[in-house]
Amino acid sequence: MKTAAGRPSKKGAALHAELLPQLKTHPDATLDEHCQWWEATHGIQVSSATMSRAITRLNWTRKKKTIRASEQNETDRATWREQAKELDASKLVFLDECGSNIALTRVYARSPKGTRVYGSVPRNRRANITLLASLSLQGMGEAFILEGSADSAVFELYIGSWPTLVKALQ
Repeated sequence: MKTAAGRPSKKGAALHAELLPQLKTHPDATLDEHCQWWEATHGIQVSSATMSRAITRLNWTRKKKTIRASEQNETDRATWREQAKELDASKLVFLDECGSNIALTRVYARSPKGTRVYGSVPRNRRANITLLASLSLQGMGEAFILEGSADSAVFELYIGSWPTLVKALQ
């Protein structure tokens, strides 16, 4: 295969040498945003095609991000798992609340091939659809769906609406 005639690209060499910190700082930025940051910090205008080639040469690819709640605390979860080993599983009934909101976040970002991209998003922004349900070894119990967030009043309404659930919790 022949190499292309002409001199080597000045932009490509500079991008290859200095683009990695920008990618690590802003993995979910669009190509156009990377081009704008590059121009603002280096004074050199590059096209989105040039930026895409430079990112590809660094062995970074665009992929879907793995999103987790920014409030998640793994230490607390590990402590709870240790304490839960002492409980009788047949007597447990879990009451769980989960919600879906319409907060917008980018779900794609770039990272080196073979590595996962992580991002975090604050929960509880904009309108929620909330599901309250019980779960035990016997299966899923009563469920309650509402528009908005669950608070103590909603939780008390959920508990009071299901006499069989109250009996299971005793």
